[in-house]
Amino acid sequence: EGAVYVTDEGRCTLDFCHVTDHARAGVEAVRNGAMLLRRCRVHGGHTQGIIIAETAHARILDCEISGHQHTNIAVLRQARAVLRHCRIFGSRSNGVTVLDGGSATLEDCDIHDNQAANLGVAREGQVDVARCQIRRGAAEGLVIRESGEARLDSSDIGENRRDGIDISRHGLLMLRGTSIRDNHGHGIEISGGSRVRLEACQFNNNQRSNIHVSGRSRVSWASETLPMGIYIMPDCDWQVESGAA
Repeated sequence: EGAVYVTDEGRCTLDFCHVTDHARAGVEAVRNGAMLLRRCRVHGGHTQGIIIAETAHARILDCEISGHQHTNIAVLRQARAVLRHCRIFGSRSNGVTVLDGGSATLEDCDIHDNQAANLGVAREGQVDVARCQIRRGAAEGLVIRESGEARLDSSDIGENRRDGIDISRHGLLMLRGTSIRDNHGHGIEISGGSRVRLEACQFNNNQRSNIHVSGRSRVSWASETLPMGIYIMPDCDWQVESGAA
């Protein structure tokens, strides 16, 4: 069984809690439930760590969520979550998954060493990421699919075993002041009619290209200098905004 289940406009606050070895999601909020977790540790469960779904909302502050068989945190079906100063690692799937119109804000978090994408966004999910580290994943750092949207500011995406960011199938990405470095695939792989805006970003030591654009995708660049290692297929649109060179 799961440890905590909040539903039907219920409210729950957990402070300094330890949730482990749960058969279902360790903590789950659905159907307009509201949850606050502070300084908690949720780890070692047999499915997901935390599920926020069906218009529920959650604040997760200074927590450690780790070591689950499925995604550590899932935000689904119009739910909303805010995560601050959290460590999210060691899942056998994604670190954080945002799907089906869910939305998540991540600030000052460290997402690392997950077996699938450290952060996955799809099916009109939305994420806002600020001052986070997304690193050392066994697959991609960030995956955006199927009209998912991501906005990243002042973050670091590095040392992932595949691409730093993989965006496809009409995804939307806005990246500002972020470092894309030391990834084993492309820095950013952009395909499938996706749209990307880059501003004041740094690219270093990615093993394939820094930026690879294909499949009728569109990219705008708003920085003073362009990195080396950009590959753009003929059916794509690349724009350098005024003031960039």
